[in-house]
Amino acid sequence: MQSKTSFFNRTVYWNTLRRYWVVWVGYAALMVLGIVLPLFNTLQGVWENPGWYNGVPQQVEHVLSTGVTFSVLSSLLVMGPIAALLFSYLYNSRMTGMMNSLPVRRETMFLSVTAAGFTGLLLGDVLAILGSLVVEAVFGMVNVPALLLLLAIMVMSQVLFLGLAVFCCMLTGNIFAGPAVYYIFNFTAVVVEYLGTYLLDNLIYGFTGAAVEYTKCLSPAFGLSETLRLNSTAEFDEVTGELLSYTWNMEGMGVLGVYCAVGVVFLALALVLYRRRQMETAGDVVAIEILKPVFKVCAALAVALVFAAGVNNLLYSVHLYGTAKMVYLAALMVVGGFLGWFIAQMLVEKSLRVFDHGWKGLGLTCLVFVLFLCAGEFDWTGYERRVPDPSQVESVTVNCRYNAATELTQPENIAAVTQLHRNVVNHKRLHEDAERSGNETRYLELRYTMKDGSSLRRLYWLDGGAEQFVDKNSDLRTLETIINTPEAVEGRYFLDFYPVEATEFTYANISYRDGETGVYQSLTTLSYEDMAYFYNECIVPDVMDGTLGRIDLVEDDVYAQSKYDCEIYLEFWLPDEASPSGNATGRYESLDIYLTTAAARTVAFLEEHGVNLMTMAESAALDGGEYTARGYVVRGDSIATDEPATAEVVGWMVGWK
Repeated sequence: MQSKTSFFNRTVYWNTLRRYWVVWVGYAALMVLGIVLPLFNTLQGVWENPGWYNGVPQQVEHVLSTGVTFSVLSSLLVMGPIAALLFSYLYNSRMTGMMNSLPVRRETMFLSVTAAGFTGLLLGDVLAILGSLVVEAVFGMVNVPALLLLLAIMVMSQVLFLGLAVFCCMLTGNIFAGPAVYYIFNFTAVVVEYLGTYLLDNLIYGFTGAAVEYTKCLSPAFGLSETLRLNSTAEFDEVTGELLSYTWNMEGMGVLGVYCAVGVVFLALALVLYRRRQMETAGDVVAIEILKPVFKVCAALAVALVFAAGVNNLLYSVHLYGTAKMVYLAALMVVGGFLGWFIAQMLVEKSLRVFDHGWKGLGLTCLVFVLFLCAGEFDWTGYERRVPDPSQVESVTVNCRYNAATELTQPENIAAVTQLHRNVVNHKRLHEDAERSGNETRYLELRYTMKDGSSLRRLYWLDGGAEQFVDKNSDLRTLETIINTPEAVEGRYFLDFYPVEATEFTYANISYRDGETGVYQSLTTLSYEDMAYFYNECIVPDVMDGTLGRIDLVEDDVYAQSKYDCEIYLEFWLPDEASPSGNATGRYESLDIYLTTAAARTVAFLEEHGVNLMTMAESAALDGGEYTARGYVVRGDSIATDEPATAEVVGWMVGWK
């Protein structure tokens, strides 16, 4: 009789399932605590206060929002230790010899143990879903499709993370190293990108800072947190507030499906490694000989990035720039690489005598670190020099101060921004010298949206010193002209919900320095009707006339005579359709603007309400200062005396109004 190959052994399966019964019970308890009990609390609230909730929709949103987040997070956390326990016999030479002496093929052993693990986890999932179903039935709010979808998400998450965990455990012969590699493996890409961009931010002119943009998909935790979410739509009766219809769908299921398939691929790779595994490697940190150099390189890279970024952040008082900064960071990375390399070599060789070899590999690794930093400092990639072609730009957002981001779409304005961008790059040394010497600087962020759908973002600090004030062609002056074009001003202040109803105002505050007493005061007593009139009939018309809404980056004598020491802040609440429970939904918008002397309507309104205005020049005089063509000058403690003011310049002070 011909025999056939079996890929499943019932005895191994049941023994594994029984042996780790405590793990399955603990996992089931975790699922009940994280899903069933919170669902009970939610439905109890619905039952006690039916007017506050929407019944079944509230239950759906709880199960598919809270439950999904909890199940994915718990899978991420527990799969590493579970995988290490399932294959714990691989980490002990005696156990390894005994298990491999059984008349069972390696494929059969691997698949049987893995199947037992999935079975134990599935029992916990089903128990949590059944418990949720019982709770829903008690409160009369059963939603089987939502529970089945949650079960599917739980299972797919487990396939993903257990597949990754088993693969990582096959790479090592140590029961503690397996879970550690698994956790590191889940976040390696995003951490390397974040720390790498942090270091480059110290070297590349215009770089936008440490960020994680391109590697999120390589970390399932990040990828799922941004894609897996509930979308719902509710329709209510306008008179009674009764719920007429409710639809929902879980966005990101396709992404989860791809991740689940990735988990299956890693399980297959784990099986390949298991078949070829040398069982005498039990106890080794790295169980695969060819991966030992890779492990040392990865350890050197990890410690180098963490060490360089950490020391640079701790020693923030060390002010180095340019090539000196690059050399400083390179030295830190080399030190970190040295530590990581030889620590890894000690773990691999289980010995402290490791300094007599491995230097060539360390040298090549550190050379890569230095080349990486050189590429940033000397702009080998052309990142610093790249300025978009204005004909290919759909829009550009210019941001140079808090709450003043301006989107420009007119071709002439886009061309002006790209020319400014080019000038800023050409004047790199000027602006970096200002930052290096601690002079006044101004923030500039440019965000381009290209016609092909791509984007480009740059961030600079411009020289904001006195020389830039008097130079009419300076980058600071050019930026000021751009952000005060009609398109820019209307984009900031002529809001899309004009006119605003009185019922949509929530707060108004006019802060000013009283022209008679010189004391700073606030006008906060405007009625909502006054706020509506003030905004609709005074502020917006003045903005449209070009007499209000200017942002001054150059605060000279012209600025001081054209602006009052007065800030206007208005806040709006723009409601959406009210919910049947009376809970309003909507969004806040705010307006923050400094008053100019030319804004006739706005000035007249404030004067009618008892506001005595004072120009910035007059305000400076009270403080013992003066605005000149080169900025604000302090000339003594006070000029409100019989003694003439001294001409000695005590300091330069630049504000943001």
